[in-house]
This record gives sequence, structure tokens and C-alpha cells, in this order.
Amino acid sequence: MDIDQLKSWPHQSYRGEKNMLYNIENLMKEAQLTEKEKSKIITELREEFPQDEMLFELHLFRIVQYLKKQKMKKSVNPIL
Repeated sequence: MDIDQLKSWPHQSYRGEKNMLYNIENLMKEAQLTEKEKSKIITELREEFPQDEMLFELHLFRIVQYLKKQKMKKSVNPIL
């Protein structure tokens, strides 16, 4: 699943809008996630939160943010 598929999933946010609360697309670009990594994360979260868009989105944001920080740590100190 690529970022375009993520953006177009059939959902309604808690406000009835069809957009995300967080800018996940930019965060994923900054984290330099591969398509395989994105797909795995999205698939696992969809399975865990199939009916709850807000929790899906929140956990997606938190996971990508965590991965971004981990990659930054490794690039700053490759010995870790």
C-alpha cells in the first residue's frame, strides 16, 4: 500500500471530514520509510483498529514518529 492508497481509504474522521488530523504523509517522507515498511505498519494497524479511524490515525502517527527518531539516532551515531 502506498501513500496514495492510505490517503484514499474509505473513512470518516470523528468530525465527519474525509481527511487526517495529522500530516502523516509528510512524516512518512521525513522518516524515509520504504513502501514495504509503510504497508506493514498500515496493515497491522488496520487489523488492530478496523472501525476506529481516530485510533488508527493516532497510532500510525506515533509509530512513524518513533521510527523517524530511531533512524535519526542511527544516522547521527552509527555505532548505536
